[in-house]
Amino acid sequence: WLDSRGVRPSKPSGDKIIEQHLIYLKDPLKLAEFIRKTLRAGDFETAQTVVRAASKDVQCVVSWNHLVDWQVTQGKLNAAIKTYNEVCVIGDSQGNW
Repeated sequence: WLDSRGVRPSKPSGDKIIEQHLIYLKDPLKLAEFIRKTLRAGDFETAQTVVRAASKDVQCVVSWNHLVDWQVTQGKLNAAIKTYNEVCVIGDSQGNW
């Protein structure tokens, strides 16, 4: 119906979707479960974006580990090392190391 009139409903932007996820993911355990489910669905980009955004407010060590583990199991060793290095930089800047 909408297509026939040339009007399509707007899709939420990627930032809006991430913000919606973060509202519910203030708990590190729930965040880790969400990341694991997202990775099982094969959506690494969303999982990585959510973990990066959540790292500002939540301890995300397990979630980062899920990201690195997924990359290793996919055979993306160089990407896994880059992700690990990113975790080290974030942990160092937050004084967690």
